[in-house]
Amino acid sequence: SPFMNCVALTEINVAENNSGYRSVGGCLLTNGGKLINYPAGNTEYTIPSEVTCIGQEAFANVMNVTNIVIPSNVKTIEDKAFNYCARLVNIVLEDGVESIGAQAFEMCGLVAGSEVYLPASVTTIGADAFASIPEVTVHAQTGSNVESFLDTSFPSATTVLYDYIPKKSESSDDYFQLGDVDKDGVVNAKDATSMLWSIANGTQLNASLADVNADGEVNSKDVTALLTKVAEG
Repeated sequence: SPFMNCVALTEINVAENNSGYRSVGGCLLTNGGKLINYPAGNTEYTIPSEVTCIGQEAFANVMNVTNIVIPSNVKTIEDKAFNYCARLVNIVLEDGVESIGAQAFEMCGLVAGSEVYLPASVTTIGADAFASIPEVTVHAQTGSNVESFLDTSFPSATTVLYDYIPKKSESSDDYFQLGDVDKDGVVNAKDATSMLWSIANGTQLNASLADVNADGEVNSKDVTALLTKVAEG
């Protein structure tokens, strides 16, 4: 990565007439859709729809990112793409991602309890892709072949749960689990926070996602039911 370890860098700009590269959201991309470099000084980033590949070491050694969602438009994550992102503990891959390179997430989230959300679209996982993480829980989509990569790509203390329903479309709530009110493909405490905020501010929530206790209403009882659901796993 050309700007690795530039810890204060928050934006990369490219001249409009550059024939090979461009800047999207402050990140460096090729005009072919490969994300080359993420500025290490940033804390949050939404991977744009034009990105189809996350390049080698694109996020390597970035210390500010704790959560990452790899959208369905990304097909390939190259070797060491997120290598040594020590605070990255929550990794969500949407349906459509096909290949994860060797050591792609090695040395990420150096704490026990890291979580990976893996769709069935992933068919290739490189050696040591999730190595050196003390303990990881893989939430896999039914039909995933993740177990065939456990010995080569994951740490020994890996638990696989087939409970992930990945996001497929922003326009259809049919692809989201009950309780996934923020539509990030994961049901967790952040959804409860979103529900509380919406209820307090009178913002309408989609009952098909928010009516967790199935009583026909969306209120604080659903928040309690959601937190219970999260606690029970």
